[in-house]
Amino acid sequence: MLLKNCRYRTQNGAIKRGNIRIEEGIIESAGDLKAGRDEDIEDLNGKLVIPGLICYHSHAYSALAFAFHTKERPSSFESILKNLWWPLDSTLDREEVYCSGVLTAMEYLRHGVTTIFDHHASKNFITGSLEELKKAFEHVGIRGSLSYEVTDRYGEERTEEALRENERSVKHYGGLVGLHASFTLSDGTLAKCAELAEKLDTGFHVHLAEGKIDNRDAVKRGYRSAADRLSRFGILNEKSIVAHCVNVSAEDIGLLKRTNVVTCPGSNANNGVGIMNLKAMLQERINMVLGNDSFGYDMLEEAKRLSFLQNLRAKEQYMIPTDVLFNSDPASKLIGRRIGRIKTGYSADLVVLKDWPSMESMDTEHVMVDGQWIIKNREFVKDLTEDLRRIRKAAERVGEKSSDTEVI
Repeated sequence: MLLKNCRYRTQNGAIKRGNIRIEEGIIESAGDLKAGRDEDIEDLNGKLVIPGLICYHSHAYSALAFAFHTKERPSSFESILKNLWWPLDSTLDREEVYCSGVLTAMEYLRHGVTTIFDHHASKNFITGSLEELKKAFEHVGIRGSLSYEVTDRYGEERTEEALRENERSVKHYGGLVGLHASFTLSDGTLAKCAELAEKLDTGFHVHLAEGKIDNRDAVKRGYRSAADRLSRFGILNEKSIVAHCVNVSAEDIGLLKRTNVVTCPGSNANNGVGIMNLKAMLQERINMVLGNDSFGYDMLEEAKRLSFLQNLRAKEQYMIPTDVLFNSDPASKLIGRRIGRIKTGYSADLVVLKDWPSMESMDTEHVMVDGQWIIKNREFVKDLTEDLRRIRKAAERVGEKSSDTEVI
């Protein structure tokens, strides 16, 4: 296939005009190319093509939160967890996990996101939950790396079940070992998680220092900070994804040099936990990537939030490197497939924006994953009517169950 007459974004941010050739789901070349005999040609009429965007931290289980009714009005980060997110994940069954995955995949793809690193939780449906998400993602057409949040909140039996679910998923689909956060994990459970990751030759997906509770808890356990605690268990390594890192010291930042740090500015602002010191992270050459904690689905908008909030923090205009938005190297390494660049040998995960020079996700016109069109002319190629019916039913059930759910 030849995508003809387009503008495309190179890794250094330059916009070039030319054609993109795709063979067997891989970008064969890009530039001033001639059409081959009998080659399928798609004339893009000068539209802008960018690599499929990547969300490095998402929670598909939150997709039906719009239907969930909280018992109390949250007044702090901890009360948000106890009144909304933990009760919500406790309500989800197999069908609701699947529908959450379908809705998540649809919404991210509509916004030009073709790969997500999902951090899942569903207290009463652990075993098989990541398989349901995998089915949902593949059904819609998004690329996903999965993990299950191990926590000690619900007792030893569920902790062990979560460890087994991570092991099963990594063995079958790849992915990471999920950890909720330092403050909900004992030293014994952290040791088991470290042992499992070493056995599977993989890393971790974990929240770190999102709220101040993470550090308070670590100090009570005899550590300098939550980052210090995770570092001692070998969790902050090059195979891991560490989300948030808002409440970290200069010494903590030094511990993050080997790992991949995800900033989620919109969610952090919404939860009132603070603004990451991105400038200090970049000065220490921390490998920074962008997520959104499933606070919406628009990664281009999230990049704007990052810029605005960093300006506010610095009290001056601070130019955010576009590498933070388009940093695909960690994803390529963790997934084991080259993605996120319009370059020979990379997967043809591409987004066509309607108007040049727009860089707005609302202008997403076509989306391609592995050389296959998932969205054409703003419509899904696959008929998802039945899926939407199932999602509506699932949302109704979540709403009904929320009235019987206790604050955790």
